[in-house]
Amino acid sequence: MKTESEISFDGGCEDSHHRRRGQVAVRLELAGRYKPAARAWAWVAKQVLRADWRAYAEARAARCRQHATGQSCEGEPCQTNITR
Repeated sequence: MKTESEISFDGGCEDSHHRRRGQVAVRLELAGRYKPAARAWAWVAKQVLRADWRAYAEARAARCRQHATGQSCEGEPCQTNITR
């Protein structure tokens, strides 16, 4: 499992509120709380202005939803590689 230092969401967000929400999502994901992490990532994806950050947050939300339902990624256990 990744440590918090290996996962970063500085996101370069214009608003520190988006950055804080992204950091909360990272902490939830590290703690294995995938449903709340998916909601937090989805919120970030809706609020952030830059398309690349939005795509990153949407991908993290989708991965958290997969983990929450116990689905595997393409027939193998999901990896939590979320470094940026």
